[in-house]
This record gives sequence, structure tokens and C-alpha cells, in this order.
Amino acid sequence: LTDVEDLPGGVWCRPVMRRGPVIGGTLLAIAVVVVLMQASSLSVEEAVEQVRSTGGLGVLTFLATFVFLQPLGMSSHILLLAAAVIWPPAMAFGLGLLGAVGAAVFAFLVGRYIAYDAVQARLPERIRRYEARLVEGGFKAIFLVRLVTFTMHPMMFLMGVARIRFWPMLLATILGYIPAVALDIAVGRGLYELLFG
Repeated sequence: LTDVEDLPGGVWCRPVMRRGPVIGGTLLAIAVVVVLMQASSLSVEEAVEQVRSTGGLGVLTFLATFVFLQPLGMSSHILLLAAAVIWPPAMAFGLGLLGAVGAAVFAFLVGRYIAYDAVQARLPERIRRYEARLVEGGFKAIFLVRLVTFTMHPMMFLMGVARIRFWPMLLATILGYIPAVALDIAVGRGLYELLFG
């Protein structure tokens, strides 16, 4: 096998094959944090306090990480659990929702303005049928997809490749993400208080 197209699944194997660097990068980042915490003898509470003490810089770093790395494979759930631990619940919810919606907008723009022609030329017929249903269903269909799939990577980019309008996508995304963000923040805060609190 010399090319991805030779693999079972063809072009659709590419996203799976590209997860390796993202997973490796995420594990490396976790390992670095663990080593730094052990080397500096920081407790979880001290690490959280250090992030909080950075103020706006910590917030901007969190949002940039969410917006630009989540569409490339980083788990939104991990990011939301971290926000729940670092910031008070209302602020964590706001930042989590802003980050998730920002990631959706970033993926939409990449799909629409960078990858649109290449992906449209290669879409299989069955995916075109789903795209047609999404376009025909408008706001309601987008809302249901966001509610069910949350920040699933293929769906994030499909929104940009589909022939849907930006503003209905944005509003449906915001409303569709609210339950999952709220749940992740509540679970994250609850786990933190159970384990450390």
C-alpha cells in the first residue's frame, strides 16, 4: 500500500490517520504538565491558582487553544473540564461556550474558504444526501446536528462545506451547544469538588 486511497475506506481514512499527531501532542502536553507539577511540587490547587493569577492571559490562552486546536482533534470535553476547575461555574460556562462556538466558526471558515472546492469535488453521493437534508432543514437541522454531535470534528468541517448560510449556522450552534457545555462544566466542577474539595 503506497497511498491512503489504497486503504479500505479510501479518502475517509485520512482523518483517522491524522489523529496520531494530535493524540501524541495532547499526551505530550499532559506529560509536560505532570512533570512540571511534580518538579515544582505544585498541587492541583496551586496549579489552578497559577492559571487564575495570569488573569486575561490565561483566558486568552484557553480560548485560543479551544478555537484553533479543538477542530484539529483536541477534545472539547477535556477543555471544558479544565475550565470548570479553573474558573467559577458561570465564567467557565461562558468561556466554554465561547470557545466551542469559536472552534465551530473557525472550522466553518476553513471548510468554506479553504477546503470547499476540494471537498465538494470528492463528496460521495451518500454524504451529498446528508448535506442536502442539512441545507433543506436549515436552522432546525443544524440545531439538531449540533445538539447530538456537539463538537465532533467531521461535522464541524461539514458545516463549512455544506451550502448553509453562516448566521443560521451560528445561532443554531450557540443554542445546540448550550446543554453539552453546561453538562461538562457541571460534571467537571462536581468531580473537582469530590476529589479535591
